[in-house]
Amino acid sequence: KTQTMFVLGVLLVVTFGAVHGAVVDRITSVDLDELVDYGALVDRLLEETRAKIPDRLPFTQLHYERKTWDAADERFDVLEKLEGVDGHLELGSFKRDGVPNLQGPTNDQILESKFIIGLTITYDNFTSDNFTSGEKANGQMTISYDKAEIITWISIQKGSDSCSSSLQNFLPSTLSDPTVTFSSSTSEGLPQRLFSEAKDTMNFYLNRTLVTQGLPTFASVVAGPDLCSSLLYN
Repeated sequence: KTQTMFVLGVLLVVTFGAVHGAVVDRITSVDLDELVDYGALVDRLLEETRAKIPDRLPFTQLHYERKTWDAADERFDVLEKLEGVDGHLELGSFKRDGVPNLQGPTNDQILESKFIIGLTITYDNFTSDNFTSGEKANGQMTISYDKAEIITWISIQKGSDSCSSSLQNFLPSTLSDPTVTFSSSTSEGLPQRLFSEAKDTMNFYLNRTLVTQGLPTFASVVAGPDLCSSLLYN
């Protein structure tokens, strides 16, 4: 019984690697290549640790900020700096008018929300004109899973001889093998290869499950490779 309780109390997290600079206290990595039913494991951990789940969970916001949760002196730090293929991205790099806060779901919503049920994507001022002129464009993709959301921010800036881009996901750690359909409404001049690239990246990250003592948390990751590699210069 003691051994079983110890196993249930193990901290399970996906190891993003040193390049991502994640800081999490007392963690044990899990080999995702092993044939493990992570969904069932999450269910068991949640059942055993329901009393530990606070009413509200901290979420990352679209600016440079460390978020922590405090329960019995345990601590979880979100990524402060995200490494990209051509350098690094600070969270403060993502700026737009009316930056929303990502609100934490309630306990019941956390326990119920495991599978994605819908997806929408919109872009701000993303046309062929401002894309080719180098004006920065920001996109928001919202993935609904039950009563909560995942938000992905896409930022692209293209000049006559340069291009920089980034895609950042804010994803819940309670997901277990979701099915993602990446689609969009018509957007003038939007390179379709961008969507294909993002779809592959989203599937890669969303098919991972993160658990911290059975307590769902949020993590932010940067997609790669550089989205500019998918864009054609005009």
